[in-house]
Amino acid sequence: MKAILAPLVVILASLTSLSAPARAQAPPDPCLTPLIEDQPLCNPALADSEWPISHSTGYAQGSSAFGGPAAAANISAAHVDLPGPPITLAMSPRYGDGGVAVWGSVLGLSNAVVKIDHDTFSIIDIYVPADEEISPPPIPLGVSGAYSAADPDFNFVLGRAQFVEVFRDSIPGDRSSEIELAKRVFLPPGIFCRSSDLLVGGVMLPDGMLAFATEQAVVGVIPGDVSQMEAANVIALPSENGADCADMNIDDEDLETVSNSIAADESGGIYMVTDEAVIKYQWDGTTLQKIWRTEYESDPPFSVLRLGSGSGSTPSLIGTASDDDRFVVITDGQEIMNLVLMWRDDIPAGWQPIAPGKDPRIACEVPINFGKPSASRSLSEQSVLVRGYAAVVVNNLLINETGLSHPIPSISTAFAALEGGNNVLAPRGAERVDWDPVTQSCVGVWVNTEVSLPNAIPTMSAADGTMYAIGQRLGAWGLEILDFETGESEGFVPSSQTTCSQDVIDAVSASVLGPILIPRIQRLPASCENSFFAATEVGPDGSIYTGTFQGASKFTPDAVAVHPARRSAIAGVEQGLDLVARGVAAADVESVRDAAKRGQVQADATLSPVAQADSDATLDGDSASAALASLALAQGHFAAAETLVDSDVGLAQAALADASDDLSEALDYLTPCPPQPQSDCRTPDSSSVKIKIDGEASRLSWKWSSSSALDPASIPEPEARSAFAVCIYEDAATPRAAQLHPATWLGAWKSMRSGLGYRYKDKTASADGLKKALIREKPGRKASVRLSGKGTGLPVPALPLTSPITVQLVHGETASCWGTQFDASDIRHNEAGLLRAKFNASN
Repeated sequence: MKAILAPLVVILASLTSLSAPARAQAPPDPCLTPLIEDQPLCNPALADSEWPISHSTGYAQGSSAFGGPAAAANISAAHVDLPGPPITLAMSPRYGDGGVAVWGSVLGLSNAVVKIDHDTFSIIDIYVPADEEISPPPIPLGVSGAYSAADPDFNFVLGRAQFVEVFRDSIPGDRSSEIELAKRVFLPPGIFCRSSDLLVGGVMLPDGMLAFATEQAVVGVIPGDVSQMEAANVIALPSENGADCADMNIDDEDLETVSNSIAADESGGIYMVTDEAVIKYQWDGTTLQKIWRTEYESDPPFSVLRLGSGSGSTPSLIGTASDDDRFVVITDGQEIMNLVLMWRDDIPAGWQPIAPGKDPRIACEVPINFGKPSASRSLSEQSVLVRGYAAVVVNNLLINETGLSHPIPSISTAFAALEGGNNVLAPRGAERVDWDPVTQSCVGVWVNTEVSLPNAIPTMSAADGTMYAIGQRLGAWGLEILDFETGESEGFVPSSQTTCSQDVIDAVSASVLGPILIPRIQRLPASCENSFFAATEVGPDGSIYTGTFQGASKFTPDAVAVHPARRSAIAGVEQGLDLVARGVAAADVESVRDAAKRGQVQADATLSPVAQADSDATLDGDSASAALASLALAQGHFAAAETLVDSDVGLAQAALADASDDLSEALDYLTPCPPQPQSDCRTPDSSSVKIKIDGEASRLSWKWSSSSALDPASIPEPEARSAFAVCIYEDAATPRAAQLHPATWLGAWKSMRSGLGYRYKDKTASADGLKKALIREKPGRKASVRLSGKGTGLPVPALPLTSPITVQLVHGETASCWGTQFDASDIRHNEAGLLRAKFNASN
């Protein structure tokens, strides 16, 4: 989110001086990473809650591991008035009674901190410094204070102006108690570029240090532990402006600036975007250093929505597993905005710049025009929504900005935000771009040209692949619901207010901004539900939260989307394998210890969804029992690694390798192709298979046909994570011979126009060599399954195979299965390089 209100005044407070380096903090206890695909490692220094920090996690992806409203849920809307807009909300851990407090920092004149009860969606307390303190430090108008975090100790941590604050319950453990200011630490004046410099963004690092960035491009760290949070413990690097900080001939607005928050990874990497470049810093527990700096393209500002040149997005991180392609992604500042991916670790060997003169760190630049090829300008002031390798950008550029200019730029920005509720001027469009790890390039996936999300930071629930953002329809604000895979609209829930309350009207009228804001509120009466650059967030119980122009809104469903148990179990095992890979590759004791401790937590948590998958019949009992036994062995090896790490790191890493073997065996029983053929597959009237192994000329084809067709609705939908797989087996005593997984990228599977099934098409055969597939049910006629593949990418088994030979198509989430067993009498050729078999039930 770009700065909303530029500082109107600059006020200095009395600051303590830098006198000592930061003291190391004891690492927090291990946390549980939610059992879901593409989830960043959990951060033990953050609250164990649905949304503990701006942009959800330190990766700043804006997506959520938790379920939102279920597909058929009834959703109710509610609103509370506040003395300004909370751009982000932070959710506490659960209290003893299971309740949650929702914290926020209100931008504007009041500088209030608010605490809301999640269950009742009522205000518990509002802390206004001017009302609570004899002489509170002034806080300039601006983005400073927009970003915050909730920690495991029920603290709300906030950086604004030139200090860090910690707020908490006045009665420990009682969320209904008033807000108490626990600490305010003024950062040393010497770390700032100039006296006009202000804190702008912050993120909690996994070791408990709070990393911060200032508007004039300073990055530093301070302990997040209240007992150690002192000015003497601050470490900061010099501003990116260098000697320009001291050159008063250079105006503040001509300095390199930051107007967004920052991101952090699990290893202490810190990512900042200025109006000129993306920069990576590294905190190793004692030292802070700059790792790389890469500049990006930018044009002069062309919209009143922008308060300067450069990116309007907080950097988001792509790639969560240790072996993923890993990037930092932003939108740049060109007139036709580009989505820009930069390699965040080492640039791969042999990687070539995408164009002459481009920094090789840039992996791709994709022009974003929101489906309008003739567009001359495009703009988004929101963070990029990320899940897996997918990135979604929303359009914030008004159709016409005539009459929005004001001598004070921040007022122009506020006018533009409010005009987002004007259906005639409101921007429209959202666009998704994915990184393809096979072709090593970015590809456009979908564009929705109609949806209007004027200024909200979007989110999505990975539990069921649904995207949410606050939008407007015909001037009425509400919750837009989209399919993350297709971009298609799935619904709109109106906000609870169609006009601002009289209390808000009176409060705004009495403020110094009243004369210029009230006329616009009168013309746009629903403005108090305007998202006003706030984040859309997935909260407890499937609820959706957002800040608004003068308050906060909550959308509550009567049913919550649930991530399928078998997929959760697979995700848990894959997370365990990733932890093993990190621990085995680690060069220091603490990283090995962390992998061992985290591995125990993940393996233990994975037991439950395995049992649930058995209970709901998406996993057969034998496979579930075998997976549970393997997980128990993995737990023991993780525990052994933790015990051994201090005495012998090599033996500890060997124990981790043993855990990897256990987890791999568990995964065999959980993935769509179990070690042995599924026993309840539908059988055909006729079927054939051909496998040819000959380098580029290699081929696979399988055909299955039955006269007993079912209702086409019985075919499970091949969504991106449903994991259809082709399973090949030889004699009953031999484990699975091969498995092939069709691509999961959007568009590979498509519903047939007849509505009778699905087709799969991948001309490049990029996923396990599979090129085409068909699943069709024609009631009253026949059911058909066909698939074909080609090339060296086919992971087919070595030939010949021992009969009987079984081929199955299995849907991993529902266990739906089509299969053929070819006995010796069905086999025509079975030799090195060639298999042909044909089955007919009438024979």
